[in-house]
Amino acid sequence: MFKTNETQMQIHSSIHWLKVIDPDQDYITHISNQFSIPYNFIQTALDENASARIQCKQQSTLIMTHLPFITQSKSGQLVSCKSFAIIIKDHLVFIVSKQDHPIFDQMIHYVEQGPEQAIEQLAQQVYHFLELAADQFIIASKIVNAQITLVEQELLSSIKNKQVFKLLNHNKALNRIAISLRGNSKVLNLLNDMQVITGHSLAKHRLLNVMVETDQAQAMAEIHNINLSNLMDAYSAAIENNLSLLVQYLSVYVIIAAIPLGIASLYGMNIPLPFQEQPFALSLLAGLSLLLSVAIVIIFKKRQII
Repeated sequence: MFKTNETQMQIHSSIHWLKVIDPDQDYITHISNQFSIPYNFIQTALDENASARIQCKQQSTLIMTHLPFITQSKSGQLVSCKSFAIIIKDHLVFIVSKQDHPIFDQMIHYVEQGPEQAIEQLAQQVYHFLELAADQFIIASKIVNAQITLVEQELLSSIKNKQVFKLLNHNKALNRIAISLRGNSKVLNLLNDMQVITGHSLAKHRLLNVMVETDQAQAMAEIHNINLSNLMDAYSAAIENNLSLLVQYLSVYVIIAAIPLGIASLYGMNIPLPFQEQPFALSLLAGLSLLLSVAIVIIFKKRQII
């Protein structure tokens, strides 16, 4: 944080990005005291369900926003939207989150590999980071949409409700993405209106690009969600129709099978019956049962029952 020449020690003017992931209470206190950052800023940043907002206090700026976290499970990739914070104090930028994300290291690598940058370029770096976060929402929406396509293929030959519940989970994920993007969009509008972070015209253009990309991601999530809702309604009706057809086929089978069963049951009784003494009585009754069954099948087909 400091550089020393022969005569005096001077504050290093370049920007430093630091990542703080799930710190304990002692470490939160240490950071708060060491860098004069409000304690509640760090605590708020660790709340995964906190709403998106901007706060300024003690010459520190808190930018609370949301980010999609993608995890692997037996059923596929799960998407959950959680809060994280960017805390700016002078030339220091803290990324504070309960859970780590690949873009955190990506951003720090981007800053470290670039040329030494002055504090005036802080806004451009922050907006670049928010742009990376907006890209993650687009990726998350595509992942959810790809899993919906897989469930569609299962639903083509299914009469169970399991696939519908899978679609319901994806519907919840898209809802969370859309809600998170709505909150992020409000934060970006505040950054644009309040000028919380000052920068030159390139930073302003980058912020506008982030706003456009966030709006596009939100529109994509909402469109996918509408399509998914329509798909759930259509396949719920299809499952009910498949179930009705199954009951119909079973009913027809029972009716057709009842004819030979009835004849066999009648001639199994210990009472005198016609043709019971004839040598070809069994063949005769079997043929009669077959003819009656075929006749009923023809009648059902003409009436479009089967």
